[in-house]
Amino acid sequence: MPKTKTLTFDEKEHKYYWGGVLVPSVTQILQVLYDLSHIPKHILEAAAARGGATHKMVQLYLQGILNESKLSEDLKECLHQFQLFMENPNDGGRFDISSAVLEYPMVSGGKFRYAGTPDIIVDGQVIIDIKRRVFNEWFQNYVNPLQLEAYETLWVDNGGSRDGHEHWNLYLYPDRYLFIKARNGQSRQMFRKLLKHWYAQQEMEALVIAWQKQQ
Repeated sequence: MPKTKTLTFDEKEHKYYWGGVLVPSVTQILQVLYDLSHIPKHILEAAAARGGATHKMVQLYLQGILNESKLSEDLKECLHQFQLFMENPNDGGRFDISSAVLEYPMVSGGKFRYAGTPDIIVDGQVIIDIKRRVFNEWFQNYVNPLQLEAYETLWVDNGGSRDGHEHWNLYLYPDRYLFIKARNGQSRQMFRKLLKHWYAQQEMEALVIAWQKQQ
């Protein structure tokens, strides 16, 4: 059945719209778990730009259209680490990443919609999220697993395999890479609760605004 609505993404605001209606991103849903307000805006923006450039580099490299001469030295070194990851039979080499779906924006079905763009999905094998930030054990144990579970649900909702996918984070640095499997636990159930919390919060904010206007 053809879709009657389209998913659009406002890159500047990092917001998704489904048929013109705002839907939360995976990142927005998870933001209730942590507070970055103490970090200066220019540092957050620089980190976002560095992460975006790395994601794009990996995408173009896997598509075979990357112009490596245009890369900064930092990105060239990260690319080398990604190549080592791909060549390692214990890491990227054990997955069919050549057939991966890359940076594909998706929206979930159901009452509580959300959207996201997984980095690398090999159908029926693995979902990989690429990180450039400094490794943080708390994020790795409590935030990243929720993010990857959310991506798997997106993939299944959009026709992907229901077979269990492994969930991994790939940290790329100029001098090394880290390939770390995400903890499972009750990640799927917890993400659903956070998703419902986001919608409940939006509903409450709308009620407050409406009440204020009536006063």
